[in-house]
Amino acid sequence: MATTVGATMRPRVTLHSADFAVLRVWRAAALFGFAMSISPTAYAQSPGSRARAAGGRPIPHEDERPVSSPPATSGSADVRRGLVQVPSQRRVIDKHWVGLWHTAGGAEDDLFGVPRELMATSDGVVVLDVGTLQLSAFGRDGALRWTAGRKGNGPGEFARPVDLALMPGGDIAVLDPDNSRVSVFGANGRYKRSITSSSAVSARSVCATTDGRLHFLLGSPAGFLETTSGDGKRLRAAKFPWPVAAEAGSFLRSANFARGAPNAECTFSTTFGFGNARVMPTGAMATTPFIESVRAPVITAQRVKGVGLRQVVTEGDNAALASFQSGDTLFVNFAGSGDDKLRILDLYDARGRYLESWKLPFTGFLAYRDGYLYAMLNTQESADLAAFVPAADTARILKAFPRRKAGAPARTGQSGR
Repeated sequence: MATTVGATMRPRVTLHSADFAVLRVWRAAALFGFAMSISPTAYAQSPGSRARAAGGRPIPHEDERPVSSPPATSGSADVRRGLVQVPSQRRVIDKHWVGLWHTAGGAEDDLFGVPRELMATSDGVVVLDVGTLQLSAFGRDGALRWTAGRKGNGPGEFARPVDLALMPGGDIAVLDPDNSRVSVFGANGRYKRSITSSSAVSARSVCATTDGRLHFLLGSPAGFLETTSGDGKRLRAAKFPWPVAAEAGSFLRSANFARGAPNAECTFSTTFGFGNARVMPTGAMATTPFIESVRAPVITAQRVKGVGLRQVVTEGDNAALASFQSGDTLFVNFAGSGDDKLRILDLYDARGRYLESWKLPFTGFLAYRDGYLYAMLNTQESADLAAFVPAADTARILKAFPRRKAGAPARTGQSGR
């Protein structure tokens, strides 16, 4: 039976070591309230309770943690003191998005099968289609540049691709767990190499850093995050940076890396309302909460014919559907439970401070970079890829490429092979 816990707390930033030891905690200046529905079997602690992390090390109680003094003005932030601002309400800005182009696919169009993942690049957007098992790259003008991949286990082929990441130099990494590898393609779509790794087998998301390393989110209680060398050799593992009971199941630890140009750190956002976390080069993680708290999932055991007992989420709301980075800003496409569900982009700075929120006129798989918002708009008839820009930037952006008639771009075939 689920219990409801209500509390008013100052959100905090927590710095963890790679082995989940809490190194330091800062309190935020602003106050916010939340109510969560917590299953006793799912969580190792509820707000204000005492719990133990990996190795039996106690997690300090709220009142036992070192806390910096808040600034005098509520809702502000003092970077020198390590304080992070989390206001009590979103600052929603209507950007008035203007459509540049869309693929205008129809029921008979075979351009997309089941497009699932988008990744913005410096000159366009890459689509991972789990139906056709292909990559498709489009320019900022909507032209189809290349396609690559097909079903199989040979070089440049996919069995079950689940995620994309940009690598140093502009290469594209595709995580393919069923082939136990990451396949690497050049910016022109040509297959380059495969990185075989045991970390890829159960991974859900991948991130590449400028030091040449790969980072995998696995979600399992024993190893939530694994870091490998550039050739796939396992270097270290880290646990989920929030306290969750091992029997809760791996889905409660669901998270995805933010897509964007590679840098020295990787950032991921959780699906079930914990927050954002930065993975530092040392392996330490700094966690910050979302601007909105959501109802935590209630987990029950249900008997499934032919399978046995399975843990099933019966209540609760998703938090981050996807996240991506443009410059030093983290964009989180947030679900939540409000009227604007999935129509909100929350913006955070490099330290995890909430900046503002953008309201979207649509829902879909999204990617954003340098003023361009790409969306895969799914309907009953088709899946259409579209590009949008803020109305205020339309004139400037249109000067970057010649005008073209909106419509389905010509298919260029397997030019990426």
